[in-house]
Amino acid sequence: MAAEGALYTSDIKSIVLLGYSAGSVLARRVFSMAHGAKTDATIDESKKADWADLIDRIIILSGITRGWDFLLLLQQLSDFSGQYWKYFCETFWD
Repeated sequence: MAAEGALYTSDIKSIVLLGYSAGSVLARRVFSMAHGAKTDATIDESKKADWADLIDRIIILSGITRGWDFLLLLQQLSDFSGQYWKYFCETFWD
């Protein structure tokens, strides 16, 4: 309970959220919820936490996102190696 009381003292000037790997998802969630985000992607200002404005920055290292696909990487590597092999064969075995 001491941590809860510490949030309301004037000693805290800023909050930095740090997330690594799966923790990056948690850091983004804490930031969103602190500012009143709801599960339907709307903002409810009445739900905003008292300490939300103290969040100075979010640091995300090796964050998990939905924008990266391992199969797409394999396809791109395959396309690259195929082009490289074709160039190599045409250049040195002509």
